[in-house]
Amino acid sequence: MLTGARSGLTLSLETNLRTLFMRLLAACKQGSLSTVRSIVPTLYPASSPPSPSALVPPFKIALATAAQHGQADVLRYLLSSPQCSASHTPWSSQFQKPPSSLSEQWQMVAHPDLVVICAISSSVNFLLEKGADVNVMLWIPPWSFLAHAATLPSIDILNALLDYRAKLPGSTARGRLPRWGTSRWLRFTREGDRCE
Repeated sequence: MLTGARSGLTLSLETNLRTLFMRLLAACKQGSLSTVRSIVPTLYPASSPPSPSALVPPFKIALATAAQHGQADVLRYLLSSPQCSASHTPWSSQFQKPPSSLSEQWQMVAHPDLVVICAISSSVNFLLEKGADVNVMLWIPPWSFLAHAATLPSIDILNALLDYRAKLPGSTARGRLPRWGTSRWLRFTREGDRCE
């Protein structure tokens, strides 16, 4: 009987922590700094050393969510608050699961570069909406924004440039081997419209 009570308590604790973590992610996404400040101490207490836990997802998922949605105030708090510094360093290797074993919404956390690119991607979209020229060539190295986007591990910026009519011919994009796989790249160079 005691074992059943313990497993019920564990299940209840796990459910509460998961609910609290999902609230944290929603707050990071929406930029609700007050909610983030109230939840972080519960999920990531400063007094306990960082340790991988099956109950509480890694701290960097909250960082990734704030970065992806461009929530600078939340990101600044998560990176600089003494409360948060007790959690693992933002991109520590304590999260050793392979990306394929993570749920889709958390896979980008295994690749910190993708988190940064997601944050930059929203800035790129903003500039494009304001009329930025998608066919400008960079001076150093002498290639187009499209060619540079082709080398990134995410296709979001590449697709945004193509949506705003970046010109593939003469862009030097075809000569850049992207990190995200040659099959997508070959389909892109044949179709010349979008990468999927």
